[in-house]
Amino acid sequence: MKQTPYDDHRVTYSRQSLARLVLSGHATDVADSAAGLVGTRNDAHTGLGGRVSQAQQLTELAERALASAVIYEVERGSSWAQIGDYLGLSADEARGRYSPALHAWNTAFEEPYRLDETGPRRIPQLPTAAYD
Repeated sequence: MKQTPYDDHRVTYSRQSLARLVLSGHATDVADSAAGLVGTRNDAHTGLGGRVSQAQQLTELAERALASAVIYEVERGSSWAQIGDYLGLSADEARGRYSPALHAWNTAFEEPYRLDETGPRRIPQLPTAAYD
């Protein structure tokens, strides 16, 4: 595939640095989502169950941040045993749980883009923060 200006800029960062930027981006998403649950001003205008929906979204964002943290730790040399210790899991359990995310991360460096099924548009495979 043809290179883009993003590719030239991205390669100036190490994989560890890119993983840290992705973790920072996901942590920002978590913080922004959590901030939306703090204020009570608009509660009267929120449909019944709406705050549950927001909390569920927060949980999903936190899970993404956790997966990004695991990827970052692997990139900086942490073992699965060390990661598992912080998660209350064995090394094998931690590896099993986060291997799909790590595999997607590694694959994105081999093939940074995929073609959109509806046309010739290229879709980046790394998280947006790695390009921004």
